[in-house]
Amino acid sequence: MNDHSDHFKNNAVLIAMAIYPDKKESLRQAQLYVTKRGDSEILQVQKERETADLAAFEMRLKNLKWEPGEYTLYFKRGLEIQMKLDFTLE
Repeated sequence: MNDHSDHFKNNAVLIAMAIYPDKKESLRQAQLYVTKRGDSEILQVQKERETADLAAFEMRLKNLKWEPGEYTLYFKRGLEIQMKLDFTLE
């Protein structure tokens, strides 16, 4: 996220970014996506085909249209979730 917090006032667009190490073990389809915490419905997704020179990709969240509440951001490579981050919109 563009801030190291996990609580955000919902008054500005948030940016999620996946940053890659210098060396990738394989090239895959990557995704950043957001759900309401505990729900499987995807609110927003950004897909990116990994390439040898991909250093990072970002997703500008459509959070200004979302209600206050708890959300989860996922980073997925291929079929595996690499990381998830819970955050709250106030």
